[in-house]
Amino acid sequence: MVPTAFANVISKKVIILGICGVLIYSSAGIHNAVRDKDYLLPKYSKKVMFILISIAIIMSLSDYIILFTAIVSIFLGLIYNTFSRFILFGDSTILAITHFALPSLSSSLLLDLPINFSLSLAGFMYIVSWFIISCKNLKDTTDDRKRGYKTLTTVSRGGRLMSIVLLLIGFSLMFFSYYLFQLSNIFLITFLAILVIQLIVIYCVLKNKNHSAVKISRLVMILFLLGIILDRASNIGVVIIPLLIFLSYIALLLMNSFDKEEYRGAAKSSMG
Repeated sequence: MVPTAFANVISKKVIILGICGVLIYSSAGIHNAVRDKDYLLPKYSKKVMFILISIAIIMSLSDYIILFTAIVSIFLGLIYNTFSRFILFGDSTILAITHFALPSLSSSLLLDLPINFSLSLAGFMYIVSWFIISCKNLKDTTDDRKRGYKTLTTVSRGGRLMSIVLLLIGFSLMFFSYYLFQLSNIFLITFLAILVIQLIVIYCVLKNKNHSAVKISRLVMILFLLGIILDRASNIGVVIIPLLIFLSYIALLLMNSFDKEEYRGAAKSSMG
């Protein structure tokens, strides 16, 4: 939706691309859960994976850019679930491509945005997300070590501190989008909120509240993207979908996604 905000139009092809992405990511998520035995899944889970992938492929036939994106996403998803977890930063590299760089580039091309801008946006999204994504491994250190996965916390005693450094770099890089994409004060207001929320993330990491840190770091990423969209889009239709996603994620956090006591403690610490 970020390229859509720059184009300031609602594109049917971009919506199809987004749906295909959700279907493919969902299938990859099921595969990962089955492989790692994260959840008790029914026996027909593999059939669901196949159905989701099939629907995505059929929908992607409407445009060669969408089809190429779907194929690359499926291929990288297989790499993620087979090889990347055994290479340090391998998972972050794959996810930064599939979840941020590739969708940004493909959407930009579908919207006929200039190629230089398209590559700049995709590259910037890749770099920012790469530094932040590694935070997700904080919550599964024990299981990751048993599985032989290579993460900062499984290969180094200082992995937690290095994760904080990466987070701070990622959060700081977000600010440069103000200059790179010639944004206005609307984004700066959003970035002030990001600065406050990032203190909560760091507090959670320091206090070993890893699940809360991961969930709130995702909120920061969503807010960052929403800030760019609100800044650039004048078409209310372009804003509706990302705004609903942002509000839905906040509702999810407040309802059942993280310990409210952890949040209150983190908020009090950041305010003090």
